[in-house]
Amino acid sequence: SVKTNQMNFYKKEIIKIDLDKYMYYSIHCVTEFSNLGMIGYYVVNTSDMFIENFVMSCRALGFGLENEFLENALEHSNRFCFRETSRNNVAKILIENYTKDGRIIVQSA
Repeated sequence: SVKTNQMNFYKKEIIKIDLDKYMYYSIHCVTEFSNLGMIGYYVVNTSDMFIENFVMSCRALGFGLENEFLENALEHSNRFCFRETSRNNVAKILIENYTKDGRIIVQSA
Protein backbone atom coordinates (compact mmCIF):
# COMPACT_ATOMS: atom_id res chain seq x y z
CA SER A 1 0.00 0.00 0.00
CA VAL A 2 2.85 2.43 0.55
CA LYS A 3 3.89 1.96 -3.09
CA THR A 4 0.51 3.26 -4.30
CA ASN A 5 0.95 6.98 -4.72
CA GLN A 6 -1.78 8.60 -6.79
CA MET A 7 -4.81 7.39 -4.84
CA ASN A 8 -3.50 6.92 -1.34
CA PHE A 9 -5.05 9.13 1.33
CA TYR A 10 -2.66 8.45 4.19
CA LYS A 11 0.14 6.07 3.12
CA LYS A 12 -0.03 4.03 6.31
CA GLU A 13 1.34 0.55 5.79
CA ILE A 14 -0.64 -2.43 7.04
CA ILE A 15 1.80 -4.55 8.99
CA LYS A 16 -0.58 -6.64 11.06
CA ILE A 17 -4.26 -7.35 10.49
CA ASP A 18 -6.01 -6.39 13.74
CA LEU A 19 -9.67 -7.35 13.49
CA ASP A 20 -10.36 -6.13 17.04
CA LYS A 21 -9.55 -2.51 16.19
CA TYR A 22 -10.10 -2.29 12.42
CA MET A 23 -12.48 -3.34 9.68
CA TYR A 24 -10.91 -3.89 6.26
CA TYR A 25 -12.78 -3.54 2.97
CA SER A 26 -11.39 -4.26 -0.48
CA ILE A 27 -12.56 -3.90 -4.05
CA HIS A 28 -11.82 -6.34 -6.86
CA CYS A 29 -12.36 -5.68 -10.55
CA VAL A 30 -12.95 -7.98 -13.50
CA THR A 31 -13.42 -6.40 -16.91
CA GLU A 32 -14.34 -7.97 -20.21
CA PHE A 33 -10.63 -7.92 -21.04
CA SER A 34 -8.95 -9.11 -17.84
CA ASN A 35 -9.12 -9.73 -14.13
CA LEU A 36 -7.48 -6.75 -12.42
CA GLY A 37 -7.67 -8.47 -9.03
CA MET A 38 -7.77 -6.40 -5.87
CA ILE A 39 -7.59 -2.74 -6.91
CA GLY A 40 -8.13 -1.00 -3.60
CA TYR A 41 -9.01 -1.12 0.06
CA TYR A 42 -9.94 1.07 2.97
CA VAL A 43 -9.43 0.62 6.69
CA VAL A 44 -11.99 1.68 9.30
CA ASN A 45 -10.70 2.36 12.82
CA THR A 46 -13.63 0.95 14.81
CA SER A 47 -12.63 2.45 18.15
CA ASP A 48 -12.87 6.04 16.81
CA MET A 49 -14.98 5.32 13.70
CA PHE A 50 -12.86 7.00 11.05
CA ILE A 51 -11.36 5.87 7.76
CA GLU A 52 -7.69 5.46 8.54
CA ASN A 53 -6.64 4.92 4.93
CA PHE A 54 -8.22 4.72 1.49
CA VAL A 55 -6.11 3.28 -1.33
CA MET A 56 -6.76 2.44 -4.97
CA SER A 57 -4.44 1.24 -7.70
CA CYS A 58 -3.79 3.64 -10.55
CA ARG A 59 -4.77 0.91 -13.03
CA ALA A 60 -8.37 1.24 -11.82
CA LEU A 61 -8.68 5.02 -11.93
CA GLY A 62 -10.89 6.71 -14.47
CA PHE A 63 -13.67 4.14 -14.51
CA GLY A 64 -15.60 5.85 -11.70
CA LEU A 65 -14.78 3.02 -9.31
CA GLU A 66 -13.00 5.44 -6.97
CA ASN A 67 -16.25 7.36 -6.47
CA GLU A 68 -18.31 4.21 -5.94
CA PHE A 69 -15.79 2.80 -3.47
CA LEU A 70 -15.57 6.12 -1.62
CA GLU A 71 -19.37 6.18 -1.37
CA ASN A 72 -19.15 2.72 0.17
CA ALA A 73 -16.61 3.98 2.72
CA LEU A 74 -18.91 6.88 3.60
CA GLU A 75 -21.46 4.35 4.81
CA HIS A 76 -19.06 3.68 7.71
CA SER A 77 -17.76 7.16 8.46
CA ASN A 78 -17.35 10.61 6.95
CA ARG A 79 -14.10 11.22 8.84
CA PHE A 80 -10.97 10.42 6.83
CA CYS A 81 -7.26 10.72 7.46
CA PHE A 82 -5.48 12.47 4.62
CA ARG A 83 -1.82 13.39 4.26
CA GLU A 84 -0.90 15.40 1.18
CA THR A 85 2.29 14.35 -0.59
CA SER A 86 3.95 15.42 -3.79
CA ARG A 87 2.70 12.26 -5.50
CA ASN A 88 -0.95 11.89 -4.45
CA ASN A 89 -2.54 14.79 -6.31
CA VAL A 90 -5.25 12.49 -7.73
CA ALA A 91 -6.31 11.60 -4.17
CA LYS A 92 -6.19 15.27 -3.18
CA ILE A 93 -8.54 16.24 -6.02
CA LEU A 94 -11.00 13.47 -5.11
CA ILE A 95 -11.06 14.29 -1.41
CA GLU A 96 -11.37 18.04 -2.10
CA ASN A 97 -14.52 17.36 -4.15
CA TYR A 98 -16.06 15.68 -1.10
CA THR A 99 -14.78 18.13 1.54
CA LYS A 100 -16.05 21.24 -0.22
CA ASP A 101 -19.64 20.05 0.14
CA GLY A 102 -19.03 18.80 3.70
CA ARG A 103 -19.45 15.11 2.95
CA ILE A 104 -15.94 14.28 4.18
CA ILE A 105 -14.19 15.67 7.22
CA VAL A 106 -10.40 15.43 7.09
CA GLN A 107 -8.73 14.75 10.40
CA SER A 108 -5.25 13.96 11.55
CA ALA A 109 -4.55 10.49 12.92
